Amino acid sequence: MISMAGLPLKTSWMSWIPQEVGVHVEAYLYGEGETVKATPEEVAYFTMRADADEKFLHDRCDNIEDADFTIRRSPDELYGVKLEL
Repeated sequence: MISMAGLPLKTSWMSWIPQEVGVHVEAYLYGEGETVKATPEEVAYFTMRADADEKFLHDRCDNIEDADFTIRRSPDELYGVKLEL
């Protein structure tokens, strides 16, 4: 987490955010094809296992979708503020 304590008032926290962020997402189906909501604990467990073994999801789940996209940030449109860099 970024702390803004002690920064001069003129320093804009938005200057630290990239203008463009590339995103890759993958959706997996686990189990017998029945869709249920995972609990936060289940998500944490799968995340921990996937971090420890890069093939964890590929070996145990069906990859049903993946996508790449880019998010472009425009401070003027999002926040109504002109960003001065």
